[in-house]
Amino acid sequence: MKTLIKSIWTSRDLASGMLLAAITLAAFWIVLLPFSQTVQKTFLARFHLDSSSFSIWAAQQPIPSMYNFENRVWISPKPITQSELNQATRDNKTSNPSTGAPATLLADLKNIETEQINHFPTRAFTFGKTRWILKQQSETRYYYLSSRYRDVEHKSAYRLSPISDSQFGVTRLEPLRD
Repeated sequence: MKTLIKSIWTSRDLASGMLLAAITLAAFWIVLLPFSQTVQKTFLARFHLDSSSFSIWAAQQPIPSMYNFENRVWISPKPITQSELNQATRDNKTSNPSTGAPATLLADLKNIETEQINHFPTRAFTFGKTRWILKQQSETRYYYLSSRYRDVEHKSAYRLSPISDSQFGVTRLEPLRD
C-alpha cells in the first residue's frame, strides 16, 4: 500500500489519487458503523430514501449495501395506527419458530402482508415483487418500513395510490418516530 501511494504521488496521477481517497473514505465510513450512532442513523436513512440531503445520499452510493440490518415491511390496505406499528416492531424480536412469521398484533388485522428484506426496504414498492402486485390492484396500499441496527431504528411510511392502469403515486407519510 505504501508503494502504491508513493507511486501515485510521484506520478501525479490525480484520477488514481482521487479513487484511492474515495476508497479510503468509504472503508473508514464502514469501519465507523459499529461505533457511531450518527453513522448508523445515516446508513438506515439511506435505506428508506430519507437522507437529510441528496449529497449525503449520493456520497453513500459507492458504499456496499449492508446485509446486517433488520429490514421489515408491512403492507396494508388501510392505515395502521402508530401504536399498532410500534407494537408490531417491538414484537418482531420474537417470531413464530414454526413458520418464521413475526408474532405481532398485526396478525389480528386482516390483509396485512409482512416481509423481511435484506436491504433497501423501499425496494418493496420501487423494484420488488410487491410493485407488480400493486400495479395489478386498483386500491391504495400503505407501506410501513422499519430498519434496525443494534439499538438504532429508522421507521417510515408511504401511501401508494393508483394513478392509472400502469402507474401509482407515492406519498411519504409523517415520519414514524418513537
